[in-house]
Amino acid sequence: MLDVTRELYNALLQQRRDAYRLRRVTVTAKMQYAEMTALRAEDARVRAVYRESQDAVLHRLGLAMAAFFRRCKRGEKAGHPRFKSRRRWKQVEFPHGDRALRFDQAQQRVKIPSVGVVKLRKGRQIPATYKRAWVVRKNDRWYASFECERAPMQQREKNARPRPRGCSVNSTQQRCTMARGGSSTAGSIAASKRANAWRGRRNEKPMRGATMPIRSPAGWSTVPM
Repeated sequence: MLDVTRELYNALLQQRRDAYRLRRVTVTAKMQYAEMTALRAEDARVRAVYRESQDAVLHRLGLAMAAFFRRCKRGEKAGHPRFKSRRRWKQVEFPHGDRALRFDQAQQRVKIPSVGVVKLRKGRQIPATYKRAWVVRKNDRWYASFECERAPMQQREKNARPRPRGCSVNSTQQRCTMARGGSSTAGSIAASKRANAWRGRRNEKPMRGATMPIRSPAGWSTVPM
């Protein structure tokens, strides 16, 4: 499926380049859509691929060409769309994923068009309705990605003080507030300093005739070397 969609992308791009370079004719997406329909009736390999995935290939090429002409108008470095090799083509898009990919009741298996039923190992529950979906090959493994709508975050109260991002340190109180965890740890910086000082004293080599500190239940004491 990856090879067919990649070859289709390269063929569509080659057609547009040759038509403009040889005859100064601009091939539109509507013209290529009709030719793709005729190609599906003739070629069994193309017909075996889900039709909406082929439409997504045409849409992807259209976005690349639109970005090319936009850069040309702005006087920027144009960068004509390039042909895709196997190394640069590793995903198949399903524009309407909720009607293309079918899950079982437990969401442990998914049925992919032109592939069949595949066992699924998911990290979270997939909503019943989602938009686009992708089947991606990465590091010799296959992954499925889904585009879902998230509920809007609740608006904060007007008088609520916004929580800072990252870690804010107050040198007077020596407190570290983590924005993600939402908790405060008092004296964490002082404890870190004490630990570093203890490591430094352990790494120091005692000099002859000096005193070396030792740890005892009563506290620190010194003994002659």
